[in-house]
Amino acid sequence: MRVFAAAALLATVLPIAAFAQGSALIAVSISSPTAVVRVGQPVKVDVTAVNVSHREVFVFKGPTGDGHAEAGCMVFVMTSHGRTLGRIDGRAYKVHGEVHHLRKPWISRRVVELKPGKRSVDFMNLAQLFDLKRPGTYFVKISEQVLT
Repeated sequence: MRVFAAAALLATVLPIAAFAQGSALIAVSISSPTAVVRVGQPVKVDVTAVNVSHREVFVFKGPTGDGHAEAGCMVFVMTSHGRTLGRIDGRAYKVHGEVHHLRKPWISRRVVELKPGKRSVDFMNLAQLFDLKRPGTYFVKISEQVLT
């Protein structure tokens, strides 16, 4: 399994960003359809993976259609000060009095074939995955999982 990453700045918004690594199999981009997001509102992030190789690759998707891009990638959100936010969608546990969350485990996921030049588009709601109740600037990093 190889992992490729895309990152963008979520300045209460998520401008378009696209990254492909040297001899990458896929190019991953993330974007948001809205310029400003109010605290407590959904934060939709579109994730696009394009096969830039000369062979087919396989990416993961949620088991029930679009809207769960997090099933096929690792998502990280950092504050403008570099602090990584914990996930809120999984099981909570306490260590030394501090509450932590594990990300939601995906018991089943679909595997989607991407032929050379083809793309997979999906989205997620960051507000369901991370505590974004404080106004501010956030940095988002996504690592797509790819099977060859």
